[in-house]
Amino acid sequence: MKSTYSYAGLIALLAFLSALGQFGANVFLSGLPAIEAELSVTSSAAAASYTVYLLVFGAIQLVAGPLADRIGRRPVALGSVLVFLIGSLACAVAPNLSFLIAARMVQAIGAAGSIVISRAVARDRFTGPQLVRVTSTIMMSFALVPGFAPLLGGLLTAEFGWRSTLVACAALGAITLAWSWRSLAESMPGQAAASRFSPIQAYSEVLHNRTFVRMAIVAGTAYGGLLAFFGAAPRLYISKLGFSAVQFGFFPVIVVFCFFAGAIYLRKVSAAGSLGERSKLSEYSGIKHLLRLGTGVQVIAVFVMLVPAAFGWLSAWPLNIGIGLYVAALGLISPLASASAMNSQATQVGLAAALLGFMQMMTGALGAWLAHVLSDFSSNIGMQAAMLTMVLTNFAIVSTWATLKPRA
Repeated sequence: MKSTYSYAGLIALLAFLSALGQFGANVFLSGLPAIEAELSVTSSAAAASYTVYLLVFGAIQLVAGPLADRIGRRPVALGSVLVFLIGSLACAVAPNLSFLIAARMVQAIGAAGSIVISRAVARDRFTGPQLVRVTSTIMMSFALVPGFAPLLGGLLTAEFGWRSTLVACAALGAITLAWSWRSLAESMPGQAAASRFSPIQAYSEVLHNRTFVRMAIVAGTAYGGLLAFFGAAPRLYISKLGFSAVQFGFFPVIVVFCFFAGAIYLRKVSAAGSLGERSKLSEYSGIKHLLRLGTGVQVIAVFVMLVPAAFGWLSAWPLNIGIGLYVAALGLISPLASASAMNSQATQVGLAAALLGFMQMMTGALGAWLAHVLSDFSSNIGMQAAMLTMVLTNFAIVSTWATLKPRA
């Protein structure tokens, strides 16, 4: 089936496909304490349903990428969204934690294919600074998900119980499936590069692209710090500071607009040609400057959250201010690094999108896991320490990479 649609319609559909995974992860967070009580499990055991989701979400992208390059974007998109829908319904009726985790894995499998297709279709249709602008636009919409999903999850949990958050996932999946069936045209080039290689050979070729690897690591490490926050924040805000699930849901809403500030700034820079429409060297220099700026702001943001808590003042104010700064910088770093990684890859686009997503999600899962582990040792500063580990690593990567010449 072929279909035509407007530029705005395409971007909106890609945003929905990209947002499924984040929605499935974050609408669920406010219900974690309720899951602990209903299923009689520990907080760490309940949190495993979040961490396992992230791990599967990242790993399955490595399968979805080659599949998208071999059979096309449209069939993988439709199949993935259908699997997400089925997994969400299974989560909603889970009788115990083991069943819930298994169903979350199915849900994550569908989400993985959806986000790979979103990135692949964007790269199929756009290149250069235009791809940066498109990616930034998608991610501005995408940022609404982790911002508003916990609030929606808190409201649903308070009124209908935690299972209603999974019904909401199923509803979003049904909408996206119907929309994709009607409007998503096949965008894969006539000759799929992956057909000439085994997946292992193709991934090896992508990994030899140094620009792609560096940009993927930068995007993934910044994202890892964010998931460290989301993974441990319910424990801090609800269990330690005494906020209700609904009150907790308002904090991400407040800071999501900070992501918009960073992404809008990036759009203006790319639209003005500051990333270098004509010169590789000027493009490289602009990217260096913006990434240094973003990672520097994230280091400051984490210290804003860490220092007061380390001295015994655990309060929502420094946490909110710090995560606001962090997310503003993420709005700059994430679209730029992701689009630059995809721009560097002319072939194996589906595989490149999958590898980018895999690296981001594995780093994100590492951040969430590290936050939980360190919070067991120090509930006041464990999350901040995990975030600091991620941002200092990223800052070192950006600083080291910035001394190298751009690849011809």
